[in-house]
Amino acid sequence: MTSLTTHFRTITVTDASCDPPEEIEISELVKPGQLLVTRPDSNVKREETIRPVAGQNTQITKDETGIEATCHGYPEITIESGERGETAVVNVIPLFHISADMMEAHLTLQPPIAEQIQLETLVDLLEQAGVKYGLDTEAIEKALRKTVATNLPVKHFIAARGKAPLHGKDAALRFEVDVGSTPGKELGDGSIDFRERNMFVPVSENQVIARKSPATAGIAGMNLTGEPLAARDGMDLQVKVSEEAIFNEEDGTVRATVSGVLTIVGKDTIRVSAQQKINGDVDFSTGNIRSHDAVHITGSILPEFMVSTKGDLLVGGNIQAATVNSHANVVVKGGILGPTSTLKVGGDADIHHIERSVLHAGGNIIIRGSSYYSEINAGGNIQGADKVKLVGGKVVAAGSITVGQIGSSAAEPIRVAAGTDARRYRRYQEMQQSYEKILKETQSWYTRHGHNKKNSAIEAMEEEMAVIEKEISRFNLIPGTPEDSLGNPDCFYTEAKITVSSRISAGTIIRIGNETTVIKHELGKTRIYLDRATNAITITSF
Repeated sequence: MTSLTTHFRTITVTDASCDPPEEIEISELVKPGQLLVTRPDSNVKREETIRPVAGQNTQITKDETGIEATCHGYPEITIESGERGETAVVNVIPLFHISADMMEAHLTLQPPIAEQIQLETLVDLLEQAGVKYGLDTEAIEKALRKTVATNLPVKHFIAARGKAPLHGKDAALRFEVDVGSTPGKELGDGSIDFRERNMFVPVSENQVIARKSPATAGIAGMNLTGEPLAARDGMDLQVKVSEEAIFNEEDGTVRATVSGVLTIVGKDTIRVSAQQKINGDVDFSTGNIRSHDAVHITGSILPEFMVSTKGDLLVGGNIQAATVNSHANVVVKGGILGPTSTLKVGGDADIHHIERSVLHAGGNIIIRGSSYYSEINAGGNIQGADKVKLVGGKVVAAGSITVGQIGSSAAEPIRVAAGTDARRYRRYQEMQQSYEKILKETQSWYTRHGHNKKNSAIEAMEEEMAVIEKEISRFNLIPGTPEDSLGNPDCFYTEAKITVSSRISAGTIIRIGNETTVIKHELGKTRIYLDRATNAITITSF
């Protein structure tokens, strides 16, 4: 390197473990502020010089005559060619690196060229960098011995590790009877279990149905600086049972008090009831059905009839312009057909298809066919296999949405919202509509009378607009957050996502929590979610 003077020593060692053996250049350990390279003499012709450039963990000296280290480590020089000639990029491989979350410290050691760095010195340097907890002196000693024995570097080994907090486990019900699989459950490989729900599980009088496992306390952790890391205690579960079951607080058991069939709603509710079976359709021969039991209808529910159940409901056919309400779970083997069909479910809903109808579920919704111009609201996830299509209407889930296709070029744009409370979303839209209506009325009045005139009615309308505008600015649509917490950055993120395994049409109106966007052009396999750092909607293909 013509007129480029280095101020650190290097040696070349052979790594015999490679095939063929490789020669490695190693350098001495330098300190912060130590001079590494001085610039070429100004009397030397420019074309004969290699220009030094400060790279990682280095900087230009104050007198601008050289480059110095900014941390403890091992210097290296890389020659790069460019339009202005060759440059020598001077870097320092840091002796240690502490992770941004202060949970790990990694050391890199090279064989000593002169004097071997001592364990005590390394510990002092780490402590000066803020490491007060989790030092692994045994690992450091082992690495020091290895560099001498092999005459080779030991790279990026963990010299200190914090203790992650151990969050407590939530209380849960562990079932003693075989309740089968829960459709919609995400499996270990990321796929979704779409097996059918096991309906009408029989139980006997005095049989133990489930046991409550209590919540456990969290165990605090600690980072490398010695700062405690709070752990979340597990949440308790308030077990709810019907009159035909009893919950023993002392031993955590749930027993049936009569023989019947089992209904499980969500994570906390157990019902035992008789089973009522209706062979055929719900029509004039049966009348409306109001039952405290689980009900199995082998046929369809015909127009203008009503079915209400406390237990699970299985419909073998369709719901045709009818009203259905269940406090538990509902499986509809056929479709929900409008224009006036309404299905309200306290637990999960599992349907084949829905057309120009309304479906509300407190839990998850499984769609096995398609949805056309319907309003669907879920207190959990909405899930469908690759063939499932959502076309037109409005689909809202408190959790995530997974389907095959969203929208159609031949249909009106559909609104799809994940991580959104359906009740709040309706209220939000009502506020927007009220604001726009009042704004239109005031603008019309000013157009006719001029902006210099006002009356008490206009002033009242403008005051109402200000109130609505303020409420909208604070209104949080994410489930589980305070309604007026939109300005709180801790209440803005949701892990809910929308996954489309086939395609999503242009014009589709997407919402994730409080953020919304419109799909500009047709997309293929797509995942839509909030970026954790920016809270902006992110669209990726897969």
